[in-house]
Amino acid sequence: MSLATTSLGSAGAGAGGAGAGGIALSNAHMAMRPSMANAPPQFSSSGAASSARVGLPGNQNVTTMPTNQIVMNDSEFPIVCMDLYGDGEISYVAPSSITARSSPQNNNTNNNNSPFTTLGKLGECKSDLVLKAKDEASYKALRKLLSKGGEKGKGYYNRVISSTVVTDSNSSSEKAEDNLITISSPHLLMGTRKISQLHPVTLNKYHHSTKDEINNNNKKGSAVASAIQPNVIEEEANGLTIRNQSLDGCSPPNGDDFDRVTVHVDLLPKKKKPLAILPDEALNIVLGKARHFAHTDYSQRYAEAIHQAQQDNDDDDDEDPEDSEIYLAYPTAVAIPGWHLGDPQVETYMDQLQETNNSENLIFLRSVAALVGAFLPNELSNTNCKSLTQSILKSWQATAKELQLKANDPKNQGKDVTQGLADKHPWVLAVSVTKEGIEAIACQFLPVLNGNGSADIKVLTQVSYQHENPMSQIQSVLETIMEDTIQKILPKPYQIPVAIMTYGATQQTQEKVKTEITNVLKDKQQDWEMVKKTADGKKIGPVLITSHESCVTVGACALATQMMQAKTSSNSIMNIKNVTSCALGIRVSFTSEDTDDTNIEDSNVKTIFDFDRRAPANTNIEFTAAECAAVLEMQKKKKKLNISEMIVTGVEDDQEGEELLQKFKKGDTKTLQVREQAAKKLHIQMVQKYQRNGKWIAIGPVMQPLVWKKSAEEEKDDDDDNEDSKDEYAIESSTLDISINSAGTVITKALSSDGSSISKASKDARIGKYQYYGSILFAILFFGGFLFKSWYEQYVFERDTNRVLNFYKEFIPGSIHDGDVSHAKYMVWKYSNKKDKLWKRLETKYGHPVPEVYTYEKEEPTKVEEEEEEEETVELDEEEEEKEESGEGSEL
Repeated sequence: MSLATTSLGSAGAGAGGAGAGGIALSNAHMAMRPSMANAPPQFSSSGAASSARVGLPGNQNVTTMPTNQIVMNDSEFPIVCMDLYGDGEISYVAPSSITARSSPQNNNTNNNNSPFTTLGKLGECKSDLVLKAKDEASYKALRKLLSKGGEKGKGYYNRVISSTVVTDSNSSSEKAEDNLITISSPHLLMGTRKISQLHPVTLNKYHHSTKDEINNNNKKGSAVASAIQPNVIEEEANGLTIRNQSLDGCSPPNGDDFDRVTVHVDLLPKKKKPLAILPDEALNIVLGKARHFAHTDYSQRYAEAIHQAQQDNDDDDDEDPEDSEIYLAYPTAVAIPGWHLGDPQVETYMDQLQETNNSENLIFLRSVAALVGAFLPNELSNTNCKSLTQSILKSWQATAKELQLKANDPKNQGKDVTQGLADKHPWVLAVSVTKEGIEAIACQFLPVLNGNGSADIKVLTQVSYQHENPMSQIQSVLETIMEDTIQKILPKPYQIPVAIMTYGATQQTQEKVKTEITNVLKDKQQDWEMVKKTADGKKIGPVLITSHESCVTVGACALATQMMQAKTSSNSIMNIKNVTSCALGIRVSFTSEDTDDTNIEDSNVKTIFDFDRRAPANTNIEFTAAECAAVLEMQKKKKKLNISEMIVTGVEDDQEGEELLQKFKKGDTKTLQVREQAAKKLHIQMVQKYQRNGKWIAIGPVMQPLVWKKSAEEEKDDDDDNEDSKDEYAIESSTLDISINSAGTVITKALSSDGSSISKASKDARIGKYQYYGSILFAILFFGGFLFKSWYEQYVFERDTNRVLNFYKEFIPGSIHDGDVSHAKYMVWKYSNKKDKLWKRLETKYGHPVPEVYTYEKEEPTKVEEEEEEEETVELDEEEEEKEESGEGSEL
């Protein structure tokens, strides 16, 4: 077994997932002071520095592209984003075809001509789904939507939003606590297979059943009945509980990848049965509410431009009834914190977003989106965000000045003064605290030579935790970032960030976070030396700033816009080099009983991609039956054996394992049964760890990589007499390919094999072995036969030549043929295929038989000069031929 890993680094990171995106340092941010209106330094990309390529601050003017040109929404609809994990802020970016037809004076947009529109929160419900209870119309609207499978464009969502979902426009009587059921943060349940996998913070939000399986007597019925759960909800649950069920929302869990945690709401107690709602269905309603809110504002704000566009396109102004839910087609970007960026969650989000656009391009790391949004001008841009830009520019200018001085030094002529430049780039620390968790990210900002004043972002590390008291985890998060990453990868003079930014919460919350960070920096001053004194006694250190509340949604919209723009244009301005926010591992066992995912120990897991792994990345893991048999044999002798480590990395490093591997690789009949049993026992499962020092969570189903299961089509084509005609059988080898996209969010798994059974593979191996040695034997015989034939013919030729010469010497000594080697060779060659005739003619002419063997020692025949021999031979031959033709004589 082998583990081949490839890290693709920054290749393709400029246009993949959340990794595609970046920051444009706009004129609006740089125009604060004249001294800041200098272009970022231009660094030599070829190595050697020159004065023309290392510019001093103040030598050049700012050459930036306006943000409304960088962020161009080329899609048909606005791109919407709601900060689900924050305070529910909503923003959208209108299509460029609409914004180009309007002006700020006509549509009441922001004064800085930003393409982003921030709408704030949608009431006090934020990202919670609040439903009206004890209302017949509310119940019918929600039941109709669920029974139709969330079908869009038929008015079901409009009815639910107007009749079931509580908004700020509801009357006070509707807001009575007894008449409302609140599904708190349904996005926290996304993708969860069972209740035991939920974090305690999430679990405390819901009443849940302690039963692992729910009896269900309604396994068959109509679509409406399938959405109804017959079990009664306990009174203490206040009309809401969560349960383990299957994906259809009504069947009991089967312990596979189709299990889901479902929400059961009792809108009409004692009158109607509770409704089962999947978390993604609840989230669709929440996002539909946000899209509807954005659609209303967009239709009013850009009414004139929309009307003009419809006239230019000859569209009818009257709204089609089927377009009454056109807002559901709006692309919706989602910003997810690292502690909830697991593969099941991302997969579920992709399923929900795929109807509007390429779903992979709409999912981003929340901290990355916040950094991008902090730099983009919008209605809420404040002075703090502008000072963040200034801090980065100052660092660039200081670095450029240092490089310029080195380049002008005669001692450095011909030297590469940019060596070690990667460690000198400024970096920013961003921290966010929400009610469910905390997240922080450290990013370097790299100036680029594209003439538009933009910067590449290189993520150094990302740390996040879901915690009941996230404010208390600030020190732990900062210690992890500084001591586990920054102090190990950056030189000491550059371990201080140019700024520390808070984001993703109200200004009041951000100020509390800012105070906690200040206290931590004071306590760690001796270890980190964040604040230093200059020669004139001034204290310098990182700038602590707060960002506007909508920086997450604005940044996510910008990233989504950039991704959609990258499809039609190869000129990518933004580039983010991301890292993985979760750890990915694989667990191996030789019995299905060991596949319980309630308590997965680190000793049973082999880590494939750890935290902060540079994305994108790819690895291939090969499984073979021979190696499985060797590991099983070793397990019998050694009780403490990390099976996952041995299977993934191989047993070649272990002497005993190598010997056993060679034994089982022979493929003889003695080891065939052992290999088949080992292959069938092998079970693997992918696991993920969402936060450092957290527990491993099983993702996806348990797989048997060395068991081939045939499809229905393959079973029809198979011959019953064939050994491989069984529904499933053990195979010799397979390969698992695992890859992570450039955003570090999407995991792709593919298991491939040729499908050959172990017996067939052994048979093929034996046949191949016979063919190999048979081909060698054939080559030896074939070419050796030619060599032997050539040698034997030469041997016979020389033997017969000597026989003729000895005959002439013995019976006609002194004659012209005595000692004539050329004549003897000619005679042997002429009668090569009729030697008996030659011997008979010699005997007839001279009266003596030609002896086959001469036992006495003979003298070496006399040799004559070559020219005389040739002339004489030609003459004799001519004479003999004439005589033979005329019948007068013979050449003998």
